[in-house]
Amino acid sequence: WGDDDLGYMWGVIGRLYLPVAMRHHQVRVEGGYQKKESGDLYGVAQSGYQYRYLYSDFVSFPRGYSKRMNDELASIRLNYNMPLINPDWTVGSLLYLKRLRMNLFYDYSRGEFTRQYANQNPDRQTFDCSSLGAEWMSESHFFQFLIPLELGYRFVYMPNEKSTAHELLLNINFYRYVGR
Repeated sequence: WGDDDLGYMWGVIGRLYLPVAMRHHQVRVEGGYQKKESGDLYGVAQSGYQYRYLYSDFVSFPRGYSKRMNDELASIRLNYNMPLINPDWTVGSLLYLKRLRMNLFYDYSRGEFTRQYANQNPDRQTFDCSSLGAEWMSESHFFQFLIPLELGYRFVYMPNEKSTAHELLLNINFYRYVGR
């Protein structure tokens, strides 16, 4: 398999569902921590930055952010999911709109990354990312297809950057069809 040291990674992820007084509402708390150790050197940039093997993340970054290089990452995600309406609308055999729902969220991550340059001391950087926002999702069936398709929109506010992001969401959930 070769002699390359690809480094290592370990971590833990947990999810907790909390009871809510209203039917079909849900509070979900997710948290995770990961630690990575970089592996062998595989290149050097003109600036002297040393490229090393490093595993990708399995702990989620806050919604709206692009992933950042990190050696250590801790994350927490709070979600409040609620139904809006269950219209049961049909447009012939083209569309069946089953339900509309909303999710309010807050995400926070704290990470550290060590940049290594040739002939210099390592540069340890720490970063904090947080976001909050809302997601609106519709669960639909198109062309009488049995597996539901979820289409949605996400609005994200990132207070550290004082900026917003808009994202379109698409989810196909094959699990909901299994066993029916």
